[in-house]
Amino acid sequence: MQLFIGIDDTDNLETRGTGFRAREMAGLMAADERTSILGITRHQHFVHPDIPYTSHNGSACVVADTNDPARIWEVCSVYLKSHAAEGSDVGLALALPEQISPELIRWAYATKKQVVTMEQAYSLSHDTGIRLEGFTGNRQGIIGAIASVALRYNGNDGRFIATAGNFHLRDLAPGTYPAAWLLNTLKADIITDLSGNPVDRSGQIVAGQYLRPVLINGKCTILVTQTSQANVWTAAPKDIIAGY
Repeated sequence: MQLFIGIDDTDNLETRGTGFRAREMAGLMAADERTSILGITRHQHFVHPDIPYTSHNGSACVVADTNDPARIWEVCSVYLKSHAAEGSDVGLALALPEQISPELIRWAYATKKQVVTMEQAYSLSHDTGIRLEGFTGNRQGIIGAIASVALRYNGNDGRFIATAGNFHLRDLAPGTYPAAWLLNTLKADIITDLSGNPVDRSGQIVAGQYLRPVLINGKCTILVTQTSQANVWTAAPKDIIAGY
């Protein structure tokens, strides 16, 4: 079965961020051969003076294929309790696809545009049956945790910080790569231009220091822009990827 595991507010300004914690946590989940990781996405929430956050107010969602959700909860909760930074407000959510309701998805998108409350998050958890718990501080991270599972499930929000079988996206060196090789290495589904037009697998992709696939229509998508050369493309820059 697929599980959506959301986490938020694991860090402080002196420690590694929530994305790093999500990758470490996913590695522990995958240590059991019965569990495979299908990707990790980062989701951006509203930045506002009334919302406490560490740096950019982003949460993370790990998607796992497993038959043991109880073990996954145990692995994640133990990890977060032992690795949460001082001053953090850690939240953890665990959801099955059928638990993610249209109401929760609407509310999750609201977290990107306005101030929402912990009471709303707990109420949605109660209504849907999604397991939700905060472990440190004031537990404010429950908001991003449960929102991230809905945003990831809905399929049109977030950028990948790890793909299925590839936790090392940041290790890709700058250079020019065959599109087919890049799809296989990054475990992405498709390469498209900014208008959504697919790029042929025979194309060449120029990658800089930052290449992150984004989630579009449920697919792990590498965005590119065309160069002046035929069938040569440049990976979309960070300022464009940051909009997902």
